[in-house]
Amino acid sequence: MSNEPIAHFEAASTLAVVVSSNEPLLFLSEDQKVIAASTSFCRTFEIDPATIPGRPLSELGNGRETRLPDYVILIATVGGLSLFGLSGFVLGPLVAALFIAVWSLFTEDRLHPLDDKSTRAD
Repeated sequence: MSNEPIAHFEAASTLAVVVSSNEPLLFLSEDQKVIAASTSFCRTFEIDPATIPGRPLSELGNGRETRLPDYVILIATVGGLSLFGLSGFVLGPLVAALFIAVWSLFTEDRLHPLDDKSTRAD
């Protein structure tokens, strides 16, 4: 019995979750190439969704799309190399970019809280 139908179902399910997510998510292949990105990911990092599929993950963390300052990328790369070894070359800037994205979402929520009066039924 082949596991191929199960694998296709899992991939389709994962793709559906990523595409419909309100959070910044990526769906990666085994060789770290982007299969799909959520709309929130593209909006957060200001990346054109049409350019995402098939790109290596390492290309997304180079600062061009994320608009991170060069010094942040440098510090994140050095920190990533010291913490994670060679894979930290990619993981350091990625963790820094995700931290900045989460921080901006957090501060945005704090600056513009939801109006509780509009959601209550009187």
